[in-house]
Amino acid sequence: MRYLISLLLLWGSFSLRAQHATPKDQAFANYAKYLKQAQSVKDSIKLKAIEGFRAFYANKGYRTHELKKTKKTAIYALTHIDASGRFTDLISQENKLLTAGAFSKSTQYNEEINSYMTEVWARLWKVADAYKNKKLFVGTTISPIYLKSILYYTQLELQRPQISQRFHSSCFMLPTSAVNMYFDMLPLMEEVEQGQSTNQLLMAVHDALMVIGLQAFSQPYRDDDTQNNLVSVERFRNHVWWVGGNAIGFRSLLPVAAMYRSIPMVDVLSTVFKSALSMTTPTTNSQTFWVEGITADGCGYGHGRQCLIWGYPISAILSATSNLSFLKGSPWAKQLDAGNKLTVLSYLRGASFHSVNGYRIPCLGRGSMMYKQAPCEIDYAPIVRTMLKDWQDSFTPQEISELKLLEKNMANKKIVMKGQPDGRYQGTRFFWANDNFAKKTTDFDIFVSMASIRVDGIESFPEKADGWNFNTCDGMTLFQREGNEYMQIFGLWNPLAAPGTTSRMGLDKLIPVKNWRGYVSKENFCGGVADGRDYGVAGYLFDKMNASDKEGTNDHGDNQGKNAILYGIRAHKAYFMLPDYMVALGAGITDSNSSLFDTEVHTTIDQTDWRQRVYTLDKEGHKQQINQGIHKWGTAEWVWQKGQFAYTVLPQYRDEAVIMLKKGKQDYVKMNPTNTKLRDILHTKGQKLQLWINHGKAPQNASYGYAVYTGNDLPSAELPFQVLRNDSIIQAIQSENTVEAIFYQPNTALKMGSHIIKVSHSCVMMVRQETDGKTKLYLNDPTQDNKLEAIVVEIDGTSYNVKLPHDAHCGDVTTDVIGQLFM
Repeated sequence: MRYLISLLLLWGSFSLRAQHATPKDQAFANYAKYLKQAQSVKDSIKLKAIEGFRAFYANKGYRTHELKKTKKTAIYALTHIDASGRFTDLISQENKLLTAGAFSKSTQYNEEINSYMTEVWARLWKVADAYKNKKLFVGTTISPIYLKSILYYTQLELQRPQISQRFHSSCFMLPTSAVNMYFDMLPLMEEVEQGQSTNQLLMAVHDALMVIGLQAFSQPYRDDDTQNNLVSVERFRNHVWWVGGNAIGFRSLLPVAAMYRSIPMVDVLSTVFKSALSMTTPTTNSQTFWVEGITADGCGYGHGRQCLIWGYPISAILSATSNLSFLKGSPWAKQLDAGNKLTVLSYLRGASFHSVNGYRIPCLGRGSMMYKQAPCEIDYAPIVRTMLKDWQDSFTPQEISELKLLEKNMANKKIVMKGQPDGRYQGTRFFWANDNFAKKTTDFDIFVSMASIRVDGIESFPEKADGWNFNTCDGMTLFQREGNEYMQIFGLWNPLAAPGTTSRMGLDKLIPVKNWRGYVSKENFCGGVADGRDYGVAGYLFDKMNASDKEGTNDHGDNQGKNAILYGIRAHKAYFMLPDYMVALGAGITDSNSSLFDTEVHTTIDQTDWRQRVYTLDKEGHKQQINQGIHKWGTAEWVWQKGQFAYTVLPQYRDEAVIMLKKGKQDYVKMNPTNTKLRDILHTKGQKLQLWINHGKAPQNASYGYAVYTGNDLPSAELPFQVLRNDSIIQAIQSENTVEAIFYQPNTALKMGSHIIKVSHSCVMMVRQETDGKTKLYLNDPTQDNKLEAIVVEIDGTSYNVKLPHDAHCGDVTTDVIGQLFM
């Protein structure tokens, strides 16, 4: 390690004693430690492979799209460096930060410093890239001023304290810049490493790039045992910033390993990449490889246990498989095993329920309210292409056919997948690890987002993303045909009136907040069953809480003690799928904070784009057009928007039902500031259809019931179902040969005329006579009790001991064929 002499010559000595070590001391100590570790492992075959990696990165670079993070050219950057190494046009900005002591503060200036350092290091990278491509300098000569600039901004970065909030630039952008600069100047770097250079500045720059590159492993700080062993599998587990895309998607890990010529680093990373292709659930979360990523129900977690279908899981799969693809042909080459490929296929199938005709299901991420002009290719498309390009040998012929069919469907932006089994890409489906319930057909899509204490809500970030994700997991029920029905009116959106939710009104009392965990229910009760075709039932016990208040949460945002209007409403909410109908029931609606707010409580049926004429229909089907304004439901049987959906409120609730057609100026920027750049193309005016049931002020044990007709013709006045019960003990309906029910309490009984169904445990149940004449029982434990072995269901005196799934599938639907015909 002869070139480490520059540590003493230009950087000064550093203490290895942790109690006295500065951030710079620690950074250089880590550099020395992991360089020594790399040089201590001898394996000629692996070292030869690493030399191949080095040649690749020197030729191709890594994450080179990040060069666009600065708009300045290499010439501009180089000609704006002063004698001390500072960019002259940024001095005033930097001086303000220095005067405030920002670089030594813990969190107050993080965002400003991240932005500043990203710009600085992107400029430095631009110069190195131009040098490699022979657009700057002559021969191997490189400007001393440029080298001084690298050292100056390294010193500035190493002043920052070792804290968990030192995120984004320190672990993503700066190491990416550093490794690319290293490989852009590889001949010079290798001269230093071989002891052939006498250029003290160059030697110090070599060390600087090695130190900043290592931040891909060292930042942000984790106050746990992994701080003592950065090059370990455990380093990439059990922390929100060290799993998923945050772990391996945005960090320049393999390039750092190549820079250090570290066999131990590649050993660890190859294990992490393969292990990343695995699943987690609420039941197994503490034992699975990652606490985020792909869930066993075909969805995904991000930032805790948020149901974030897009982004985080995609980053995890793509980064894992692309890195494994890079390692093919090397000593670290690995095949995808059965668990790996099941993880990928399960995600592709489940995620398909969260997209409609090229549009994401809204309100399932912090960027849902970014306006989209046109449908896009489904987000997971790169995964499908990667599987077909690099991993066909891991799949069966049948699975390859499925992937190829999916690729064709993606081109049409409509995932139909004809010939696939019911419930795989179309039909009804309950996502037990994410509290979601969906029905997807070629004609329409229904999506219900529920909540429990087991799963986090959807995050808000008003400075840079959605700021109003307050009611997105409160039973939000979305009805779509085209896929953009809600996006078209997000500029008029009332966040307290998300479709399907029960909420206290008072938008003027609501302020956007930063909340990384969203909002959930206090209760551990959410479940559902589905037959994969037309039928299903799901429900949950709603009692809203801030997920940031859950035990063990360390990323609170700025939401504590704010928006009290959100809390204190309790309800039992159920959703029933039939061939052409969705039925919603609510019971036990109680406002425990009514003394604090003099406002009404509403259950919103829908808040959607008013894009066609809207009519009321009477019992005979006669139509009467509704115009702009607020209208009482009156004697109408149905409210129908031509070409969309028809809505009915059960008769006993019609006196409290309201219809509103509203036009107004849209404010998309308020909902998500990134829409600013689209201001010229956004609709300046919008119009929406909103329907709700008014429970009045301070409701106590109120209820509701409504249905939505999904057919393309006019609905019949006679409903094809009967409500059997709607209270805080049981919610149930019957439709011809099907009974769908939610039992909130154990040892309860549902009467249906002369028939009785009893259960030994709270459950969600469907009993249905199938087309083959058999009667099938579908069952789910909404509490996901992994110790519960079975639920006893008694039908007219005959008992069925239904065994439940456990561990990774605890909470999944179980079925049993029974001989009892009772309908």
